Amino acid sequence: MRPSEAQRWRQSAKLAPPEPSTGKRIALSEGPLHDAAMSSEYAALQVLLAFFAGWVNRQQQDIIEYSMAENRVLLEQVGDRGVRLNDDQRRRLAIKGKQLGRKLLAKVARIVTPDTILRWYRKLVAAKYDSSTKRGPGRPRTQQETADLVVKVATENVGFGYTRIRGVLRNLGINLGRNTIKRILLAHGIETRRVEIAGITSQPHEAWMKQIARNLTSEDGILDGKRFLHCDRDPLFSAGFRDILQAEGIEVPKMPARSPNLRPYAERFVRSIKEECLNNIIPLGETHLRRSINGYLSHYLIERNHQGLDNDLIEPDETADRVVGEIKCRERLGGLLKYYYRDAA
Repeated sequence: MRPSEAQRWRQSAKLAPPEPSTGKRIALSEGPLHDAAMSSEYAALQVLLAFFAGWVNRQQQDIIEYSMAENRVLLEQVGDRGVRLNDDQRRRLAIKGKQLGRKLLAKVARIVTPDTILRWYRKLVAAKYDSSTKRGPGRPRTQQETADLVVKVATENVGFGYTRIRGVLRNLGINLGRNTIKRILLAHGIETRRVEIAGITSQPHEAWMKQIARNLTSEDGILDGKRFLHCDRDPLFSAGFRDILQAEGIEVPKMPARSPNLRPYAERFVRSIKEECLNNIIPLGETHLRRSINGYLSHYLIERNHQGLDNDLIEPDETADRVVGEIKCRERLGGLLKYYYRDAA
């Protein structure tokens, strides 16, 4: 005899302990009604998640469409002159474009065609370390393996400069020059000793610092994808500031008191901008100060020789390697900063 629906329901029900006030038992069902309720809640959760995912995708698409529209406007301003890029700029676009692939590049690339960007990658990144020449007997370490090792050491030890990376490689029996290490890192989009001004204000406070933290960790912020931020014990680096960074996966270790040697690059830059720029001008206002600092930053990265880099440039432009042509001088800040180069023949 097959049990009826009511019998199956009674068999699947369980009784809870008596309620203290009434002494009655309450049936706790795990039968069909309970399953239906759970299915309904799960379906509602799926709808909510789908709605949220759609909203996020819509926001991202709006951002992309705005960026594309902005790029089109800028290209219209340039007109027939075109956009002139140096090898470093081509290399950075090539690395990012290779990650997107040809189909996505066809939708977003505006300055040049996808084929051009991929050709830049083959020429400026991949082909440079393909180890296709100068092979010796046996099976020596290839150039590509060496380049990968340089990138690995640099990314896993964010405080290492060229000299220290060179020392690590020498311990492994690999002898590379500082400039070779620099070229490998630049070819892979790894910037070293680059200076960014996060913000300028006459009255810094915690709310302003929190906004700076949000800017630094945004999609195009300078800390996007970074692991550490070293800062001193200034009270402006408050717990709220650190919390925002740590929420993005960035560790903010506390530096010991009175330890400038633990952040030598930052300390040296502060000294340089004071001696070479700020101590020699009288700012006439905030706009003048900002323009002076931005002018010095461009000089510092592109035109200034650095003793710690064997008197090399951090981000040389197309004029750096010319050996023929008329000698000219580029001036910034009213002639306070000068850069000598050879004009294109």
